[in-house]
Amino acid sequence: MAIDFTNFLGLAGTDAGRNVGDLFKWGGKHSSSTPYYWAKAQEGNMSPQNLPMGGGGYFPETGFGGAIEGIDPYYKKSAYDVSAPIPTYKYGRGSTPRWREGWYEPYYNSMVRAQLREKIGMGTQAIEGDPEAPQSDAYGGLINPSKSKFMKLSEANLPQNLLSRAQQLGITQPGQATLAAGFDEPLIAKGSEFELTQAGDLFVGAERAYQDVLDAIELKETTAFEEKEGALEQIRTERLRSQRDVIPAQEQARAAQAATGMAYSAPAERISEDVEQATLESKLDFKGAELEAGESYEDLMEGYEQERRIEEGKFETEKERFETSLGGVMQKTATEAAKTADLGQQVMEGHRDYGASLVRGKRGKIVGGSDYGGGIGGGELWKEATSPEADLLEGVAGEAESFAQQLEIASANLFQDLGLDRPVDTGGETY
Repeated sequence: MAIDFTNFLGLAGTDAGRNVGDLFKWGGKHSSSTPYYWAKAQEGNMSPQNLPMGGGGYFPETGFGGAIEGIDPYYKKSAYDVSAPIPTYKYGRGSTPRWREGWYEPYYNSMVRAQLREKIGMGTQAIEGDPEAPQSDAYGGLINPSKSKFMKLSEANLPQNLLSRAQQLGITQPGQATLAAGFDEPLIAKGSEFELTQAGDLFVGAERAYQDVLDAIELKETTAFEEKEGALEQIRTERLRSQRDVIPAQEQARAAQAATGMAYSAPAERISEDVEQATLESKLDFKGAELEAGESYEDLMEGYEQERRIEEGKFETEKERFETSLGGVMQKTATEAAKTADLGQQVMEGHRDYGASLVRGKRGKIVGGSDYGGGIGGGELWKEATSPEADLLEGVAGEAESFAQQLEIASANLFQDLGLDRPVDTGGETY
């Protein structure tokens, strides 16, 4: 028959009674697998108060360090300085939570949740399906948004023509994981910001230079058109002026014929014929001048059109270089996203390795235990295989990778439906 030592000395139901009872269990030996004995085995005889600085292979790329946020004051003391230590560590006491809620959860929030959320670029908001979402944002101060592995589409400084193309193709809607992380637009893995900006700037420069050349050609075409019209107007003016001179000459020829009183007069007829010949020659001269002005204009237009085709060829080469370069950048971005997908599990592995490193001697071996609340998510202490944040990071990274691949496709034949060519206005005539 088992003896209930919690009734020892009439202390049944009290913390002291549980403490005394625990002391006499197992033949007077207390189980060493308790958070209390584990804390006594740590440096300073207490649960660690600070995060490691990334040494020992723990928490790759953590960037974290310093105090664990949210530790209950009770667990900031030496294990030798706390009252009723064993039952409090195991079960909690009054307003003091048990060790699991008072230390392990704040540690996990600071060490695991914070850095995973930082990599995603999210805050301390709850994640759907997380049964143990922290009620406190005490660890939120550890999250540095600038260290996120992703940037929003609107922050990526994509070339406007690629952005327009992506919108045209309907690929600018965020995925399910991205929405769950609190973003209303697709994410792009960081690492290629410079290349994206450079590609955009180079193309804008090439586009501006091309447009400047087109504007210069258009100006020359307009000038040539105006000069042609001016020349024709001058010819028309001269024609009218010559016609004013022809009429008196014709009248004089008719008067000479009338003065003879004869229907035909050789001298008078010669005068009339001379006048008509001069008139014809004058008309031919004006017509020739008009034709010459038109031919000169057509020659100029042909030269300008050839110049435009040469510049278009140059810009087509620039577009192809831009498309190739941009495609390479988006491919690199997809690769960076794929790498980021693994970080969640790397952090979880670092968490497990850190827990194993905290085992000291034969006592306090609680790593892998499920007593006193166990690990986060119903697992064992420091044995959590994954977490909602790690799963979400993997999902977000996968969607960022897919989006980058779609942008890579969009960057190919980017100008298929976005041509810059346009007809030149030359007063109603298109050349």
